[in-house]
Amino acid sequence: MKFKLERIFKRLLIGLLFLLSINSGFAIICASYVRSLKKDIHRSKIDELNKKLAQKNSNIKIIDRDL
Repeated sequence: MKFKLERIFKRLLIGLLFLLSINSGFAIICASYVRSLKKDIHRSKIDELNKKLAQKNSNIKIIDRDL
């Protein structure tokens, strides 16, 4: 849940920066920050999926031991 809220907040921040970047000078300044926010969102999603996969794998191992 934490990951999802963090990604939502970062997406809102990107939207706000997009609205503020109508001025071309400010757009150049914000471009690198927006790029890093997008990378953080992507990394967060990958971390969440890896965590879910690890939980599924541990559940599978427990079931296999019981058999």
